[in-house]
Amino acid sequence: MSDNQALREFIAKYAKPYDPAADDYECPPFAGDIKSEGRSEYYNFHYYHTKVPPEVIRDLLIHYTKPGDVIFDPFCGSGTILTEALQIGFTNLLGSDKNTVAVESTKKNIDWLKNKKTTLDTSAIKLFTADARDLGQNIEKHSLDAIVTELYLGPSRTGQERRGELQKLLSELSNL
Repeated sequence: MSDNQALREFIAKYAKPYDPAADDYECPPFAGDIKSEGRSEYYNFHYYHTKVPPEVIRDLLIHYTKPGDVIFDPFCGSGTILTEALQIGFTNLLGSDKNTVAVESTKKNIDWLKNKKTTLDTSAIKLFTADARDLGQNIEKHSLDAIVTELYLGPSRTGQERRGELQKLLSELSNL
């Protein structure tokens, strides 16, 4: 089975089914400015960094989701998507990663945020360790409103890469 087919089957099984008579979801593509204020206190707190600035994640969550949505991040890493969702009022959050260190990092980051902002409701957050290909035992059928994740974007760059390394990368990207 191809990865695309597996993803289609996962969405069909776990996402809330679309009902054209009742659903009013109409969302144009995001056309806002992509900007970041730099490294925040939260971003500096942990070592398992996201490559997408938290402010951008927050803007995209606000644009593509609705209050009360159940949000799932199947590659939660350090939990940046989940903590940004939590800070803008989402409480029904699920996160998983196949790396137990990542899931523990997510838990620590949510706890750190809860200690900073004691009014946050974290009671409905569900975190678990699982390979993205085997999530069924942790998610109820037709329960997800949004699957939001940051896919692997490659190794971090330092700005000290050699010309040959960058040319090779550019060549690989041009094949996409």
